[in-house]
Amino acid sequence: MAWAICHFLFNDRFDQLMGFCEELDKLPRDIELDRYTFLKIFCESFGIPTEGLTPANLRGNAAGYKAFSADLMKSLRSTTLPAVSVKWEEKKEPKKDDPNNPLQPNKGG
Repeated sequence: MAWAICHFLFNDRFDQLMGFCEELDKLPRDIELDRYTFLKIFCESFGIPTEGLTPANLRGNAAGYKAFSADLMKSLRSTTLPAVSVKWEEKKEPKKDDPNNPLQPNKGG
């Protein structure tokens, strides 16, 4: 599912994605990014309400994610993935008397 979110953000929300990256870039380099800070910046960057979001409650206002997830699913449903058609053939057994067949045991040797 990670590819889908990346595809959606890059193709449908590019400006917000760049804003999110810029906000992350402003953080000090010498601290570990905790889940709360990451999620708060993500929500703020993509217009997801953060009411109720705390370090102890990372779900926050779960209804606030509804519009974002609806846009994501709409985008996924309209995305056509490239595909390759493959024709499978049954394996043919090599001729038993073929001297050019490298899989045939050497009778002369």
